[in-house]
Order: sequence, then structure tokens, then C-alpha cells
Amino acid sequence: MYDPSKIERKWQDFWHKNQTFKAEFRTDKEKYYVLDMFPYPSGAGLHVGHPEGYTATDIVSRYKRMLGFNVLHPMGWDAFGLPAENYAIKTQVHPKETTDKAIENFGKQIRSIGFSYDWDREIATCKPDYYRWTQWFFHFLYSKNLAYKKKAPVNWCETCKTVLANEQVIDGMCERSKDPVIQKDLAQWFFKITDFIEDTQNDGRTTDGLLTGLKKIDWPNGTVAAQENWIGKSEGLLFTAPIKDTDLTLQTFSAHFESFYADTFVVIAPDHPFLETLLDGVDNKQEILDFCQQILKERVERGNEEEKEPKGIFTGRSIVDPIGNGDLPIWVASFALADYGTGIVKCSAHDERDFAFAKKYNIPLKSVLFPEDPDQAKQVKDLEICYTDMQNGFLTEPAEFAGKRAGDHRHDIIEFAQKKGFAIPKTQYKLRDWLVSRQRYWGAPIPIVYDDENQPYLVPIDELPVELPDDVDFNPTGESPLVHSKQFHNPEALKRIETKLKASGALAAERTIIRGEVDTMDTFVCSSWYMFRFADPQNDEVLADKELMRHWMPVDLYVGAPSTRCYTFCTLAFYESFASLWLYRL
Repeated sequence: MYDPSKIERKWQDFWHKNQTFKAEFRTDKEKYYVLDMFPYPSGAGLHVGHPEGYTATDIVSRYKRMLGFNVLHPMGWDAFGLPAENYAIKTQVHPKETTDKAIENFGKQIRSIGFSYDWDREIATCKPDYYRWTQWFFHFLYSKNLAYKKKAPVNWCETCKTVLANEQVIDGMCERSKDPVIQKDLAQWFFKITDFIEDTQNDGRTTDGLLTGLKKIDWPNGTVAAQENWIGKSEGLLFTAPIKDTDLTLQTFSAHFESFYADTFVVIAPDHPFLETLLDGVDNKQEILDFCQQILKERVERGNEEEKEPKGIFTGRSIVDPIGNGDLPIWVASFALADYGTGIVKCSAHDERDFAFAKKYNIPLKSVLFPEDPDQAKQVKDLEICYTDMQNGFLTEPAEFAGKRAGDHRHDIIEFAQKKGFAIPKTQYKLRDWLVSRQRYWGAPIPIVYDDENQPYLVPIDELPVELPDDVDFNPTGESPLVHSKQFHNPEALKRIETKLKASGALAAERTIIRGEVDTMDTFVCSSWYMFRFADPQNDEVLADKELMRHWMPVDLYVGAPSTRCYTFCTLAFYESFASLWLYRL
């Protein structure tokens, strides 16, 4: 009679004692790396979704072993993050204590199922021996001018008192507290992921960019399409025009420029940094700015939901259109995005959103692009319908392209606009640099210190890890709990760092190091490079031995949820790029 409590425990003990599933570096067998999206260890323990995915990867791992492959199938814990800190605020129990207990429970539950993991490679992102290398990555990026700090609008939860990623905002609410999210300007740290959208060349080597990489991976078409849309590459024209009655100029970007002779107005994003300057001298400046704040509030509340009806307000300013369409009014529009293109767009009758906006606010329109059907063409001319087919529509302006199909002359129109001095070619992307700062405790400290003039410096490599202190107050204040930690701002440690920085020449002799960076890194920073650490998890000299990384990478099978890690590919490719730089000593 089969008794699961005896038989399964017997074999689980046997596997553990004999290290049956231990992966070792071997050259006599072909490797196969099976990676799970490692779990966040909550106090609730496993839910049904965990073993569902782990069962699939375990089946493949066992199958590959039977075929003679050398299989690496590791497990670890994505242990940093806001849930543990919120629980600490609620219970006043340190997140390290609750996280350690959760990891112990998760490990016990997973082992009881009998999955064939190599437990010698177990890692946890909240352990100093792991996040030391997250800090090393930050150090590496900063030294290459790929990590920087700037002021930027961010999602802010007033209850959690922290910045939220877009994925943590659900219908305008914080996914944890369920309270409204607002936009707030804060000085934040960013990773320059936009440098890796396209392929890069280093000493004759080509490193695939994000877009090229998408063409080389075996992913569902829907996931690839979502990634391409997220990156949002657009090739178009950049127009420059003077602002009437001022000494100012502005630039607009258009990806669908074929009908640019139809442009009759301009829209600017409500959070555009140029808006304040644009409105100087306008009588109702404050009214316009208040309107913009309302638009931004509604945008956050709406979340990912499509805007039902565009909203706008006239700025009182116009551009002098270089192509001869007269003065084009500049409007603030709810659909304009500050971080796409230039954040300012010339608009026409040949875009549905522009068309609807103009109809609502009685902005004049004109048509220069028409369908072949004469009845439909008359409707377009009379501005009864919006015609947008840039590929098959026929132009009436400019005269040089009258009667020609727009899609057949896209390149010619670019040359024409350049020759006339109207515009220059430009490629734009929707993807923005990765904001990694968080005003919370339970995350990897950012390895930066500041001098008495508030200038930043990298903490020396031999001072890593910068460890999280224990003496913290978890109650939300709007500042990181590290601000008031005496352990974290230990004078002896700061003096030691100061001495090393002066010895290296990084810090001037007259300057003094007075504090460390109190923001911590987004938990996704730690969870975006764990595939490398699994290759060599006990190494305390480097994040992983180069030979072992070359041997085990790339991952052969990754199982996770694209809905929860929509940007996994971009972060993987980003770190793959840096790993390549490091491996080849570039």
C-alpha cells in the first residue's frame, strides 16, 4: 500500500543526503539551465500558483536529466519589498524576522512537494552577501555614467509614504494601501536603460539591444508585441518653430508626418517642464496651471484605463508656422505625454484624437490627405470624418506631392522637409530610464555618500555591502527610515570612507563626507540579475565567476507570468548587456 507520508519523505531524504540534484560544472555534458520566477516569501506561504509553475519546470528538469543533460535548476527568494515593510509597520515586528520565518516556511513547503532543486544554490535578495552585488551593479553603472540622479515626477502613495512603480498603481490606487496615488516631484536615482534599446558596438563586438533581442527569443507573439509597444520606437520628423511675440522656440515630434501641411494647432503635455516658461506673461497663467494639476490627478486615478474624452485649455500662445499655415494656437491637452517625443505635438485633421479634440474646442482644421473614393473624399474635405491612412491616402499639399500616394513617398517627404528647413529626421522611443529610488527601508541601500556641499560619491568597493541597519522607525514619515538611523550614519564608518575617497583622489582634501544616501533600491533591481548569481552563489570575490557565467548562461527555460513581469525581458537584456561589458573587460 502506498503511504505518501513515508514513501515521499524517504526519497526526499535520500535526494537531500546524496545531493541528487546538485548541479556541477562539467564539460562532458551539455548544460540546461531551468529558471523559475523566484517567489516573494510571504507569511501566508505557498499559494496554488507557485507549484503550478514549479511543477512544469520540474518535469522539464527531470526529463532533461534523463536525456543526459547537466541541469541547473535553482531556487531562491525575492525577499525585499514593500509588503514586508507594511507588515512591519502594522505589527512593529522587524521585516528581517518575518521574512526569515516566511523563507523557512516556503522552503519547507517546497521541499515537501519533492521538486528537484539544487538547494546548495539557494539565495535570498535580503541577505548582505546577495545585495552586496546589487550594490556592485549600481557601482558599475554609476562609474560608466549609466546611473544618475535627477528631479522627476513620480507616483507617490501618501499612506505608504513611498514612490511606486507604474505596475504598483491599479486604477489610480496604491496596490497595497488601496489609497489614491498622486504625482510628486522628487530627486530620484535612475538607470540609463535607454542606452540599450538599439545594438551597441564595443571594440568590434556587437551587443544586441532590446529590439534586436526580441527577434531572437522564443516567446509568445503577444508578449513580444507588448515589449515592442512598451519600447515604442517611432521614426519621424522633428519640427522647430518660433513662439509668436516671444524670443522662444519649441520643437514638436511627429511619427506620422506625411500630412504635416494639415497641421493647424499644437498641444503640450500638462506636466511639461517648459509650460511655466511658455505661460510667463499670460494673464490666466494660474488658472491654466490649476487645470493641468487636475488633468494629472485624473490621469493617475484613471491608471491604465483609456481616457474617454480629451480635455484641454488654450495657453494664450501660438507658434508661427514655418510652412505657411499662419499662427497655430498652443493648447494643453490631456492626451499629450511629457516623456514621449518632445512632449509637444503639432496636430491635424488626420489623427483621430487630434480631430476629436479640435471638434470639441472649435479649433479650425484642414485636410490634405484623401481616400481614392470620391464620396468619402468629399466627407474628408468637409471635415465630416477623420481620414488617417498615411499609407494609401493621396496628398493635395504640398504642391510637390499633390496627387501622390503618401505611403509611397515617405522618404521623399523627409528629404523635402529637410531641404526646406522645416524639420530633421528623428527616432523616438516610449521607453524611459528606470527609476530605482524608493523612500523605504526594506531594500538594498544605494552605495552613495554625500559631502558637505551635497555632492555624491560612490562608496569604495571594499566597503560593500552597505548594510541595512536595525535601529529604524518603520512608521511612515515621507522620508526613508534610514534618515534617522544612527547605525547607518555611523561617524567612524563615514570617516573611513572619507579617508579612502581622499586617498583615491575622488574627494578634495577640504571636503567632508557627512551622510549616506537614505533611499533604497527598488526590489526589482535585486530580482533582475539573480539568474547570474545562481551560476556561482557562494562566490564572495565577484558576483559570479566569468567562466561559470559563460558556461551556464543563457537561461534555457524561464517560466514566469508576463502580466506581473511585463518588463522582465528589458531588465534581463539590460543586465546581459552589462554582463557582456564586464565579461569582455570593455
